[in-house]
Amino acid sequence: MKTLVAILLLVLAVPAQADLLLGARVGQQQLGIKESLNGVVVSDTSLTTKSALSLVVGAGMPGAEGGRLSAEFASYTFGDGALDVFALGYQHLLPALNTHPLYRLRPFVGGDAGYGRLVRDAQPLFGRSDDKGLNAGPRGGLNLTVGERAEVELGLRYTWLGLTAEQQGAGGTAVTEIRDNRAWWIGFNIGM
Repeated sequence: MKTLVAILLLVLAVPAQADLLLGARVGQQQLGIKESLNGVVVSDTSLTTKSALSLVVGAGMPGAEGGRLSAEFASYTFGDGALDVFALGYQHLLPALNTHPLYRLRPFVGGDAGYGRLVRDAQPLFGRSDDKGLNAGPRGGLNLTVGERAEVELGLRYTWLGLTAEQQGAGGTAVTEIRDNRAWWIGFNIGM
């Protein structure tokens, strides 16, 4: 219920004259992964993806100060596992750092709330397992307006995931925990 109320408040924060924004982001993700076998930690590391692509559909005015909503989906694979993350995000663009009419540079802050799914496929000694749950975290960065309808972004994000897949089988119990996701991205948005 609290999540629904927060999403409704974010929708109300977006200006009524908002444009439809379409965009793409490319960057790197760093997943915090801990793996254990029969209670013994085998690996506690960060897995860095080569690159990650997110598609963005949002509402807001390109380069305008104020609120903006976006929806993103990203998918990651690692070994015999896969992670899918869907997030609704809110960004608040702060006042411009410069006064150029067509090229406005604005910092932004915001947050994400969403849903993730972790799947570990069956292996010779272990069965299949999955976990689903809510995720959330802050984001921030810089937004550069290029003309009246386009913008380029550079951003950072931290997302708490807290997903655990527990595989049972002849080999005992294998547990995979994905704690968080730290990411940077470069994005391009167009107002429709």
